[in-house]
Amino acid sequence: MTFLEQGENGQALKKFEDLLIKYNELNDSKNSAIKQNGIWWTRHNQGIAYSRNQNFEEAIISFNEGLNILGEPSIDESAISQSDSANRNYQRNNETYISVATTLRRLGQLFAEQARIESDDKEASDILKQLAVISMTDYLRF
Repeated sequence: MTFLEQGENGQALKKFEDLLIKYNELNDSKNSAIKQNGIWWTRHNQGIAYSRNQNFEEAIISFNEGLNILGEPSIDESAISQSDSANRNYQRNNETYISVATTLRRLGQLFAEQARIESDDKEASDILKQLAVISMTDYLRF
């Protein structure tokens, strides 16, 4: 986290990779909650580091993998066809409530930033704007 807070995103990403390996090595049942929370936290922070480096594709993958480890659906182009975000069945249980909401907010911000940067490609920009709205709408429903 120190590297991430200091803007040393490359160093932070290396540390997050090391953490993922360690969390994935936890296999006994008494560590399952630690493993799940650790992987979410690491993926979420990887997404932040990638987005700061404007590596949007990897950031989206990291944020979505964070959602998936919590048992939640990804936000991607398939979400656009689901016009009502209520169709996506978020579990909204107490253990993951804040984590899911936090990741949805970050994804919304990321999609909006990517749309701004890629404004020359209208079609891509429009899709990214739609994904930003979906992410933020889902976040606000929490």
